[in-house]
Amino acid sequence: MFRIVAMIMAAGSSKRMNGRDKLLLPYKNKTVIEAVIEQFLDHRSIDEVVVVTSSDDIVSRVQHLPVRLVTGGDERQDSVVSGLTVLKPTDFVLIHDGARPFLSADALDRAIEAARQGEPFVLAVPVSDTLKIVADGMVVETPDRSEYWAAQTPQGAIVSDLVKAYQQAKTGGEKMTDDSSALERAGFSVAVVPGDHANRKLTTPEDMRLLCV
Repeated sequence: MFRIVAMIMAAGSSKRMNGRDKLLLPYKNKTVIEAVIEQFLDHRSIDEVVVVTSSDDIVSRVQHLPVRLVTGGDERQDSVVSGLTVLKPTDFVLIHDGARPFLSADALDRAIEAARQGEPFVLAVPVSDTLKIVADGMVVETPDRSEYWAAQTPQGAIVSDLVKAYQQAKTGGEKMTDDSSALERAGFSVAVVPGDHANRKLTTPEDMRLLCV
């Protein structure tokens, strides 16, 4: 049986947070990144937690935790590849945004259950807003929103499959916005696992109010 490893992506620059590192914001009497890490450490099915970061402040904050620290790259996909290099090809990795501290226990359990199947997956939720296709400031089309889902994390796959997918993306000169995109581009079938609408990512200063709820 393969190991299930959680890889927390914490190498972002928080450019839209007005200079504040969102992962070091206070949340539940600790920092955001500590709360995220501890949720995975506390799950009985997670065999190891890897944290990918380029921040000395984050390293200092989490080095007391039983995690493996890996230096991140310039782009998200570079950081993912850096994290993958320390894992076994047969490991199943769950890749989670360090800026998503609101992942519910139920959604994580569903992700773990998907991981046990050994097939690529993405946590996602149906889009609730009406969508518009726009060109030059004008609405071109209103697509059927029932066909659209918003991707979340964790997303997962066998390490060797993700390495292959990102190698192909690099060869093609493409930048992937998430891991499932890289897998799809490489020809892998990616299952959708129901997520949770509360599993939002901290992105702008307005999102900071969510930490106080």
